[in-house]
Amino acid sequence: EEGNLEWLGPHPEQETIVGSTLKVHRWREAPYVRKAMAPSSPDARAIIDRLQEGNTRFVENHELYGIHENPSIVHDVEPDTILVGSSNLRISYEEVFDSKPGQMLVQQSMGNIAGHAGGAMFASLEFAVAR
Repeated sequence: EEGNLEWLGPHPEQETIVGSTLKVHRWREAPYVRKAMAPSSPDARAIIDRLQEGNTRFVENHELYGIHENPSIVHDVEPDTILVGSSNLRISYEEVFDSKPGQMLVQQSMGNIAGHAGGAMFASLEFAVAR
Protein backbone atom coordinates (compact mmCIF):
# COMPACT_ATOMS: atom_id res chain seq x y z
CA GLU A 1 0.00 0.00 0.00
CA GLU A 2 1.43 3.39 -0.93
CA GLY A 3 1.22 6.52 1.18
CA ASN A 4 0.79 4.89 4.59
CA LEU A 5 3.54 5.20 7.14
CA GLU A 6 3.31 3.82 10.64
CA TRP A 7 5.81 4.65 13.39
CA LEU A 8 6.69 1.47 15.23
CA GLY A 9 8.98 3.08 17.79
CA PRO A 10 12.71 2.62 18.29
CA HIS A 11 14.37 -0.68 17.53
CA PRO A 12 14.04 -2.88 20.64
CA GLU A 13 17.81 -3.59 20.60
CA GLN A 14 18.89 -0.09 19.65
CA GLU A 15 21.34 0.40 22.56
CA THR A 16 22.92 -2.99 21.91
CA ILE A 17 23.35 -2.19 18.22
CA VAL A 18 24.86 1.23 18.95
CA GLY A 19 27.03 -0.14 21.73
CA SER A 20 26.12 2.38 24.42
CA THR A 21 23.26 4.07 26.19
CA LEU A 22 21.80 6.83 24.04
CA LYS A 23 22.01 9.82 26.37
CA VAL A 24 21.37 12.50 23.78
CA HIS A 25 17.99 11.50 22.48
CA ARG A 26 15.10 9.38 23.69
CA TRP A 27 12.28 8.85 21.21
CA ARG A 28 8.99 10.28 22.31
CA GLU A 29 6.42 7.68 21.41
CA ALA A 30 3.35 9.61 22.47
CA PRO A 31 1.96 12.13 19.97
CA TYR A 32 2.58 15.79 20.77
CA VAL A 33 -0.57 17.55 21.91
CA ARG A 34 -0.42 21.32 21.95
CA LYS A 35 -2.38 23.03 24.69
CA ALA A 36 -4.54 25.88 23.46
CA MET A 37 -3.25 29.00 25.14
CA ALA A 38 -4.37 32.57 24.79
CA PRO A 39 -1.68 35.23 24.39
CA SER A 40 -0.66 36.64 27.74
CA SER A 41 -1.16 40.29 26.80
CA PRO A 42 -3.03 42.50 24.33
CA ASP A 43 0.33 43.39 22.75
CA ALA A 44 1.07 39.69 22.17
CA ARG A 45 -2.37 39.20 20.56
CA ALA A 46 -1.76 42.19 18.25
CA ILE A 47 1.65 40.82 17.21
CA ILE A 48 0.24 37.36 16.52
CA ASP A 49 -2.59 38.91 14.49
CA ARG A 50 -0.07 41.00 12.51
CA LEU A 51 2.05 37.91 11.76
CA GLN A 52 -1.00 35.90 10.66
CA GLU A 53 -2.21 38.74 8.43
CA GLY A 54 1.27 39.14 6.96
CA ASN A 55 1.49 35.43 6.24
CA THR A 56 -1.90 35.56 4.52
CA ARG A 57 -0.66 38.46 2.35
CA PHE A 58 2.47 36.46 1.50
CA VAL A 59 0.48 33.36 0.54
CA GLU A 60 -1.86 35.46 -1.60
CA ASN A 61 1.11 37.36 -3.12
CA HIS A 62 -0.02 40.75 -1.78
CA GLU A 63 3.04 41.74 0.27
CA LEU A 64 3.13 45.29 1.62
CA TYR A 65 6.82 45.58 2.43
CA GLY A 66 8.59 43.82 -0.47
CA ILE A 67 11.69 42.90 1.53
CA HIS A 68 13.12 40.97 -1.40
CA GLU A 69 13.09 44.19 -3.44
CA ASN A 70 14.42 46.51 -0.70
CA PRO A 71 16.93 44.73 1.56
CA SER A 72 17.99 47.94 3.33
CA ILE A 73 18.10 47.88 7.11
CA VAL A 74 15.68 50.15 8.94
CA HIS A 75 17.40 51.61 12.00
CA ASP A 76 14.36 53.10 13.74
CA VAL A 77 12.42 49.80 14.01
CA GLU A 78 12.65 47.80 17.23
CA PRO A 79 12.02 44.06 16.94
CA ASP A 80 8.84 42.91 18.67
CA THR A 81 9.03 39.28 17.58
CA ILE A 82 11.59 36.58 18.28
CA LEU A 83 11.24 33.68 15.86
CA VAL A 84 13.10 30.36 16.04
CA GLY A 85 12.97 28.52 12.74
CA SER A 86 14.72 26.13 10.45
CA SER A 87 17.88 27.31 8.73
CA ASN A 88 17.02 25.59 5.46
CA LEU A 89 14.19 27.94 4.50
CA ARG A 90 15.06 29.36 1.08
CA ILE A 91 13.51 32.78 1.68
CA SER A 92 13.59 35.07 4.70
CA TYR A 93 11.10 34.72 7.52
CA GLU A 94 10.42 38.46 7.16
CA GLU A 95 9.04 37.70 3.70
CA VAL A 96 6.95 34.77 4.95
CA PHE A 97 5.31 37.04 7.55
CA ASP A 98 5.50 40.21 5.41
CA SER A 99 7.20 42.11 8.23
CA LYS A 100 9.17 45.32 8.02
CA PRO A 101 12.95 44.94 8.04
CA GLY A 102 14.09 44.93 11.67
CA GLN A 103 10.66 44.01 13.08
CA MET A 104 11.62 40.37 13.73
CA LEU A 105 14.64 38.86 15.41
CA VAL A 106 15.17 35.49 13.73
CA GLN A 107 17.25 32.68 15.26
CA GLN A 108 17.78 29.89 12.77
CA SER A 109 18.52 26.33 13.83
CA MET A 110 20.15 23.50 11.91
CA GLY A 111 17.83 20.50 11.77
CA ASN A 112 15.32 22.22 14.08
CA ILE A 113 17.41 21.23 17.10
CA ALA A 114 16.92 23.78 19.85
CA GLY A 115 20.08 22.82 21.72
CA HIS A 116 20.38 22.93 25.48
CA ALA A 117 20.30 25.47 28.29
CA GLY A 118 23.59 27.36 28.30
CA GLY A 119 24.17 26.56 24.63
CA ALA A 120 24.62 29.10 21.85
CA MET A 121 20.96 29.23 20.79
CA PHE A 122 19.66 29.65 24.33
CA ALA A 123 22.28 32.32 25.07
CA SER A 124 21.33 34.16 21.90
CA LEU A 125 17.62 34.05 22.79
CA GLU A 126 18.29 35.17 26.37
CA PHE A 127 20.30 38.11 25.02
CA ALA A 128 17.47 39.02 22.62
CA VAL A 129 14.84 38.90 25.37
CA ALA A 130 17.01 40.93 27.76
CA ARG A 131 17.43 43.66 25.12
